[in-house]
Amino acid sequence: MRNSLAMMMITALAWLTGCNGMRDALWKTQPESISGDTFSADPVVKRLAVAVERGDRIAITTAVQAGADVNAVGRHGCRLLYWALARGTPAGFEGLLECGADINAPVCDPAQAPKGSRIVTVLEKALASEDPAFITAALRQGLDPDYVPFPGPFDSRSLLFFAVQGNSIPVAAALLDHGADIDRTSVAGYTPLADAGRGCDYNMAWFLLNRGADPTKKDKSGHDFVRGLKQYGSRGVWTGHEKSFEAIVAELVKRGLLTHQDIIEADKPKPVPPSFEGSPPGITVIEHSPDSEAGQAILELDRLEREANKRDRR
Repeated sequence: MRNSLAMMMITALAWLTGCNGMRDALWKTQPESISGDTFSADPVVKRLAVAVERGDRIAITTAVQAGADVNAVGRHGCRLLYWALARGTPAGFEGLLECGADINAPVCDPAQAPKGSRIVTVLEKALASEDPAFITAALRQGLDPDYVPFPGPFDSRSLLFFAVQGNSIPVAAALLDHGADIDRTSVAGYTPLADAGRGCDYNMAWFLLNRGADPTKKDKSGHDFVRGLKQYGSRGVWTGHEKSFEAIVAELVKRGLLTHQDIIEADKPKPVPPSFEGSPPGITVIEHSPDSEAGQAILELDRLEREANKRDRR
């Protein structure tokens, strides 16, 4: 068990540091530090970048009419639309979208990315941004709030799922304010609320519940958000999410979907069922307990991933 946990830690840490390493290799100059004057050697694109930096929609349109490419990649490998996001200029970002910039384009020139790395799109970065102004700008410019970035048999999650994954309540709120389906399901039948519960993000779960999410909507395995609470109780609740967890329990008790005793029972140590092959007799497992060795490791991985995500959002 300890060896397996150690391997999980090493693998996860390698993944996290690998992401940061990819970011450093890809961005020799960080996008947020590039000015409009230095974005491109092409004078027409440079003119557009300066207009974007100022958030001057008229100047952006004029530069595009003069031949500037709204999907241009600058001399540092950064795409203009992503650079506008990194520089924190939602007006310039929206001006580019208004002129036809592709929000599904990669954030950088794929030819300059490290071999084998996955290059994210500008849309993914907008969904992960702490500032909802960028996704709001995209919605104003016609982005479907229920758009599915990766359609296919193994995913088909809409934008709201990505806001949940990014732990961004402001972005989730912007999507819902523009008509996103709060109970939309993935291929597996998960809802955004179920995803928040599975990730122990109870601040997001409480927000979604308040906005009308259905806690009884079942996935293809017949499980729902309420079942998750009955199974895991308060184990795995993140620091800073305790009040939201308590509010969720109180609300579901009020609706008759849960009892306080359900949580008490779920918090008790769980014996391994007899069908669990290879388990020593009498062993007790505390799933997701923050006080256990595994629980501490999971919390540490979560902290590292949050820090990596914050660095990527800057």
